[in-house]
Amino acid sequence: MDSWLELQKMTRAEFAKRIDVKPPTITRIIAGQQNIPLSVQDAIFRATAGAVTPDDLHAAYVVAQRRGEAA
Repeated sequence: MDSWLELQKMTRAEFAKRIDVKPPTITRIIAGQQNIPLSVQDAIFRATAGAVTPDDLHAAYVVAQRRGEAA
């Protein structure tokens, strides 16, 4: 998702506002530190026109879990 934001020249705060979550939520999602509710996964998928999928988000979460970074 971070790459998508860079390509769009969009800040995390702007994206958070677009999908109606707080900016720290976006930071935790990108870091894979938060298991993401389905409603937020859907909002991200729609806001990125499918460029960031629930599978992408889950993969980041799993990698962070394996590294012991997730909360």
